[in-house]
Amino acid sequence: MKVMLKISSKVRDATVWLIWMLIVGVGAYAWAERMRPSPAQGATALSFRRQAPYPPARWRLATQEQLEPTLLWVSHILIRYDGVSSDVPFSAPGWHNGLPVSHRSRQQALERAREIAGELRAHPSEFTDYAQRYSEDPPTRSSGGSLGGISAYQLSYWPVLLDALSTLAPGEVSEPVETPYGFHVLLRRAPAAPDTVTGTHIVIGHDGARWLQNMLARGNGPLRTREEARTMAQSLYERALQDPEQFQSLIDRYSEHRDAAQHGDMGTWSTRETTPFPRQVEVLQSLPVGGVAPPIESLLGFEVLMRVPNRPRKEYSMTTIGLLFDPFAEPSDPLSQVNVLELARRLRRELEQDPSRFETFQNTYCCPGNTRWREGPEYPELDAVFEHLAVGQIPPQPVESVRQYLIPRRLPLEAVAKSETLFELPAPEHPDLAYLIGRMSASLAREALREFAHTSLSALNLGASETARLIELHEQPWEAALDQATVEERSAAFAVFLQKLEHELPGASFQQYRSLLESVVADQLLHRHPL
Repeated sequence: MKVMLKISSKVRDATVWLIWMLIVGVGAYAWAERMRPSPAQGATALSFRRQAPYPPARWRLATQEQLEPTLLWVSHILIRYDGVSSDVPFSAPGWHNGLPVSHRSRQQALERAREIAGELRAHPSEFTDYAQRYSEDPPTRSSGGSLGGISAYQLSYWPVLLDALSTLAPGEVSEPVETPYGFHVLLRRAPAAPDTVTGTHIVIGHDGARWLQNMLARGNGPLRTREEARTMAQSLYERALQDPEQFQSLIDRYSEHRDAAQHGDMGTWSTRETTPFPRQVEVLQSLPVGGVAPPIESLLGFEVLMRVPNRPRKEYSMTTIGLLFDPFAEPSDPLSQVNVLELARRLRRELEQDPSRFETFQNTYCCPGNTRWREGPEYPELDAVFEHLAVGQIPPQPVESVRQYLIPRRLPLEAVAKSETLFELPAPEHPDLAYLIGRMSASLAREALREFAHTSLSALNLGASETARLIELHEQPWEAALDQATVEERSAAFAVFLQKLEHELPGASFQQYRSLLESVVADQLLHRHPL
């Protein structure tokens, strides 16, 4: 199983951000490890940095915990050109836009985007109309380019967007910003009015909706084309519009999402909280209770939404051990479902004998931290289990979720505090050094630390022997620590290093040291090597 551990870690690192976006509600992102994807997806890193009219902003020094609860309401107009990614912007790779290859040159696209941006900066109220006419992002075009209320952490995978948004007030329009998808003209909008919405949906898939087929399908995946799915969803919408009372029977008969077993329940959400489906929540807010919306396109295929009355929902919290499996792996593969289930059962038996090993297993597999959720679509497999589980208890058997087995332990609800939603990007005055250095590449972190050790320590006015000792401490541990497998391990190693330096240096010197290092790291991220 040692081989499996290494593979599992790599699978988790590479896929967990995708799981958040394609699971649509199971909440795995709250406790799983996320790594930034390579920026080169279709266009090269150089190509989409060539048009970056906004300098790197101080949000880049913020932690994941600061970015996740920050919600931004954004609309965009996309202008594509030859060679850009065919993926739908700001979503999971593999969800293709269905458009033919653009024959527009990059320069032509830039000029068109500049023309649109100039007109809209003078008349921002016309943004919706322009998006519906000109945007080349099919899923958002009909809604005026709206992405809904989207987490800043999600957008941080395309940092040039947040650089632009950090300069805009609600109602303002950006200069063209380039990403692997083309040029974007952005409209920052005011936060949505406070509201609480509950929805159900009919999901109609197609042969290009692979995330539905591979992750969340109810039965076998559909063989229909995208246009056939669109036509079918439109027909179901028209039927529901004529007789809204039959919506539930339409879900039961036609919906191809596994949540049809929960009557298509999408959960209850505040319009001012992070959700797995911000566009859908925005649509639900626009409806009266009992209202049905025209089909919207998502990575699941096409969805027909109905707003239904809110209802009380139980809340739970937990900490869990997560074990990912590959449902398509051969039975002999360590990552096959049968082998991962066997491992999960063995870990559960070992916990029966020694409950103190829970955190050790979390750190070995996945995933430290606590999770809080409401009854509904986030963890439907756990709702019934937790209803009969006492605080501190672990279910007798592992629980199968989406491509994983969970060994959860129930916590008191208050163990996981609700985070306050923020509406402005953070701009830390003092960056979290351990967090940021852990997330730098090993080569970039070495560059920053070695430069600091050889050029900035002289500012501390230490003796020659003390300076030599600090340089030694600075370099030797990092040859091994910077090559650790995960960002958490690198961050933890640097935190230990800082503690060691605090003991070696007088108080005033350590504070000066820390301030100098913060300046070097900020300079690396904001000026020399923006992510």
